[in-house]
Amino acid sequence: FVWGTASILTAAPPRLLSTTPSLQQQEAQFVRREISNVVEQDRSMAGPLLRLAFHDATTGKPNGSIRYELERYDNRALSKPLNIVKNIQSQLSLAD
Repeated sequence: FVWGTASILTAAPPRLLSTTPSLQQQEAQFVRREISNVVEQDRSMAGPLLRLAFHDATTGKPNGSIRYELERYDNRALSKPLNIVKNIQSQLSLAD
């Protein structure tokens, strides 16, 4: 689940995660921790976050393209979990 959500984050242009393995690991741990905090604060978000990751993965591959497909009927109600992911993304460095 967390890796699916993290994969949504990695699709941000030009690159979100650094190529330095230790920094990638730190960023992945940060994403896991933030997603866990969101779910601990509001357990009702666990399903929508999982659904977001699933729908992103089933649109071809887990690359964040779901953000461009929110108008599709199948992706209804994914705006709120996507905004959570975008908020987490905004806290990460976009520098390589």
